[in-house]
Amino acid sequence: MSEQISQEKLLARMKQVFARLQSGGDQGPIDDRYEYERLIDSEPTEEDRQLAHALTDLADLAKYFSEHKLRMPADVVAAMSGLARLPVRERIARAQEIAKKLTEHIHDAGKDPAFRN
Repeated sequence: MSEQISQEKLLARMKQVFARLQSGGDQGPIDDRYEYERLIDSEPTEEDRQLAHALTDLADLAKYFSEHKLRMPADVVAAMSGLARLPVRERIARAQEIAKKLTEHIHDAGKDPAFRN
């Protein structure tokens, strides 16, 4: 009987956690870009703000590639996979380098007639 009570408590706790992660929850996604920017700008240190901006730019570019069904260069994908293991300062610089490469790749792809309207 105590195992069933423990499982019910666990299930109730999991429901609480999932509710917090849903839209409208305190840990849920932020749909308003201005609200998101304000949240980033409220980070306690300049380094945290820079990292959040660099990673946001990278996420925006990855979303662009996905939405437009563009392939990311293999070297960029490899560089992205190692980001989390870097110290913060290096992570910021690497994320900015990757974003620059992706932006250049988009620009270069736009020169190909297959990518024009």
